[in-house]
Amino acid sequence: MAAGEELIVEGWDDAYASILVELIRVVEGGETRRRILSLLERTTGRRLGRDLDRWWRWIWRTDPGTHPEYATFKASLYALVDPDFEDYFDDSPAATVRLDEIRWGGVVRDGMPPLDHPKMIAAAEAGYLDDGDIVFGISLDGDTRAYPRRILAWHEMFKDSIAGEHYTGVYCTLCGTMILYRSAVAGVHHELGTSGFLYRSNKLMYDHATRSLWSTLAGEPVVRSSAWESNSSRVSSSPRPGAHGADGTPRPLCCPSTRGTGATTAKARPTGATSQPTS
Repeated sequence: MAAGEELIVEGWDDAYASILVELIRVVEGGETRRRILSLLERTTGRRLGRDLDRWWRWIWRTDPGTHPEYATFKASLYALVDPDFEDYFDDSPAATVRLDEIRWGGVVRDGMPPLDHPKMIAAAEAGYLDDGDIVFGISLDGDTRAYPRRILAWHEMFKDSIAGEHYTGVYCTLCGTMILYRSAVAGVHHELGTSGFLYRSNKLMYDHATRSLWSTLAGEPVVRSSAWESNSSRVSSSPRPGAHGADGTPRPLCCPSTRGTGATTAKARPTGATSQPTS
């Protein structure tokens, strides 16, 4: 065994297990992964094989804690994937969730580019949609729009002005739902994007100003960078949009007067994007 590995064994604490599991996911080379896995099994006494989900479930169930420099490690490790990732975990960010439950989704920051103020067309012109296609209908103060799921699946988020107010819609490909948020709170506009990370299979957004990680479900930051101000507010959700058939009947949110996004608004996924883990 290499001297470095022996040093890890001698000073081992199960709180360090999350570091090795993170490394296995990111490092290149089968031999390197095999050695890390062997070290993990030797130090923990567990034989969970190459299934990283089993290792994570063991860590979360036994709750051994994490290394005191875990956030710094996570910042340095994922900066190798995308230098922008370092912003999320650097400088000991304040977190309301466990950092070891924040997992990389397989894409870089904004690797799933938000649909930004898409061109709207009349429902009658949406010939690219079949009757069975699902659309998310939104109707606010007389402004009625539809966002097809088949387009949002490529973006996972849209930004649009509806009834004169800016909104951000977040679509979860894993559960098939969308939540609509007002982007401005107390006069502060929050420009949100796709962080590239998940928390318990839930998409994490980030805000451009502070690089903090935001919960899609709660509409508030769960990992706050050093640039975050304590008096910043959470974004508020609007009534959740309903899902309807592409023809809009019989639901009123997607009536024939509805405007919808055009087929050409979808952008191709970036090269190298991978499917998201479901644990």
